[in-house]
Amino acid sequence: MGGTQLMQNHQKTIISQRTKNLIEKLLFGKLSLAEIAKVTGISEQWLRKYVNENYDFIPE
Repeated sequence: MGGTQLMQNHQKTIISQRTKNLIEKLLFGKLSLAEIAKVTGISEQWLRKYVNENYDFIPE
């Protein structure tokens, strides 16, 4: 028997500047990426990529 394969809809979503500003505030509030993703409703994958592209160092 074959396994079930789940496909996600990979539409491009524009993240507003307002959401990006909120992400910055939450990052400096020392929330985890998982917590920030949950609060903002964005994917952890997008958030991780955004942080890696825009910040040299994020304190843990």
